[in-house]
Amino acid sequence: MQDQQLKELYRTLNGCIYQDNLRSVLVLEWYGRRSLLKLPCFFSLKKLAAGINIELLLTNTSRAHDVEILTPCGCDRCFVLTVMDVLEFQDLLNGTRAMMELNSILHERLRRTLACV
Repeated sequence: MQDQQLKELYRTLNGCIYQDNLRSVLVLEWYGRRSLLKLPCFFSLKKLAAGINIELLLTNTSRAHDVEILTPCGCDRCFVLTVMDVLEFQDLLNGTRAMMELNSILHERLRRTLACV
């Protein structure tokens, strides 16, 4: 995977999401390991992560609630996350989504400006 074709969208301490325009995918880097995500898979993963009940993870003392396992469709790996990982993972996905929206707004404004010239 050529890093030169990747554009960083958002970064956290242990993760980063890049945009690969040549292959029309997002590249999720989590603890140094990369996975390719098509856009529907990204949104599916974001929905899975948003649905995690943080309060239940923090208040339930059973060992089953020490980690959360995410297995997104269309992705070649699963994510085993502690509570702190869940919070960072949610931040990574939410931040990426915000940057994607910001990029869309900027492109729309530039297109309108160029159309008026």
